Formats: sequence, structure tokens, C-alpha cells
Amino acid sequence: MYARLESHIEEDIRIWFQKYYDILEELHIIKGKNVLNIDELGARISYPTSEHVIMPIEVKELYTASLKNHKSVTIIETIHADSREPLLPFIIAPGKKIIDN
Repeated sequence: MYARLESHIEEDIRIWFQKYYDILEELHIIKGKNVLNIDELGARISYPTSEHVIMPIEVKELYTASLKNHKSVTIIETIHADSREPLLPFIIAPGKKIIDN
């Protein structure tokens, strides 16, 4: 967590936002309804069998190197800059056949 906090300095963030505003201006985007943030998250849907993990309650994230017996799904979510209702989440599940429902 601390590595993420220390990965950018204030000047980096100022430069990023200046480039962002320059692009908005270049594309003539002046209304929040035309700005949409899309985020992607991977989530594990099954865990290795017979594995117990004991950890302090303060730990909020756990990473394991085990690759046995697990599948992952990808979830894509959106947020509008003008606070409108977001689009419904899009879930990508592993498999070879898409089921209608």
C-alpha cells in the first residue's frame, strides 16, 4: 500500500491533469456528460481446495501465488463525470459457450 502512495509526487499528478485538460480542450469536450471513466477489475471465483489462510484483521488484501483450481472473471464498471446513473456493470466470465440468461 505504501508503495502505491509513494509512487507519485504532487508534480506528477499536476502534469497528468494538465495533459488531461489539454486533451479535453483539443477534443472540444466541455460538458461532464461527455466524460466517462471505465474501470476493470479481475476477481477470483473459486479457490484452491483444502487451503486455509489465517491473517491479521488489519490486512485488507491477500495475494497468493497458487494457480491451482481457480477461475477469474473480469468486471468492467463506468462512472459519469456529471453524476448520472452509470452503465450497468459488464461481467466477462471464462468459458466456451455464452448462455442467453
